[in-house]
Amino acid sequence: MCNKIIVLLFMSCIYYDADSQVESNPKSILLGAIEELNRNSQPKGDSLYYMNTEIKTIVANNLSEPTIINIEAVYSSNLKVYKTDLVSVFQDTTVCYVLSKKNRTIYIHDNKDANMATHNKLINQQKEFINLSEFISEKQYVENGIKYSDYSFKPSEALKNNKGYELIIYKFNHSERRISGLRVRFKKDYRIVSQFINYKNIDFNYDRSVYTGPARYLIFNSKGRLKKQYENYKVIDTRV
Repeated sequence: MCNKIIVLLFMSCIYYDADSQVESNPKSILLGAIEELNRNSQPKGDSLYYMNTEIKTIVANNLSEPTIINIEAVYSSNLKVYKTDLVSVFQDTTVCYVLSKKNRTIYIHDNKDANMATHNKLINQQKEFINLSEFISEKQYVENGIKYSDYSFKPSEALKNNKGYELIIYKFNHSERRISGLRVRFKKDYRIVSQFINYKNIDFNYDRSVYTGPARYLIFNSKGRLKKQYENYKVIDTRV
């Protein structure tokens, strides 16, 4: 679960070398972005990646107000930290900690050897999704002086990971040469009408000083006890 959350967030916003792609072919542009992710998904050395993402979900029949989730994420070569108002994820190369603020619970998952397998699976799923989807249209426009294209795709019914999608629109930033957002429209019988993903701030040269050590020390002290802010949390270790 931890890897899936983080890779899905990261995979649609990576920069790519557009000079090596056929710019007029939307599928080539998107597949190029995914290939670049495959080569540059992990920060190297002391490098840090930062991302601020907003996800807005609209439910069918206006049964509830649209939900908006803001996500902040910082990645180093050893540690990934992912935070929202309700959930935080601290993940290193061996362990993943999921903190549910609502339930006051910390879930511990084994993360050993899962990173690359999950990464490769999601990369291949994204490639299959684009290759088997039908390109519908391109809309070009200028926003705050920057040229964008909205590439609309209709997912194939043959896709195993269709998830009820009816239409997906990729927002492509021509100036920065990256995907800056996604809009998903769901089928009429689905409980969600639409979902908007906006990558508000992406920094692949994040220069702030942040902790990059083992994930456990973000939750436990040197004596193995929960830190003060988590003293009233329940711990569920799924590894046992």
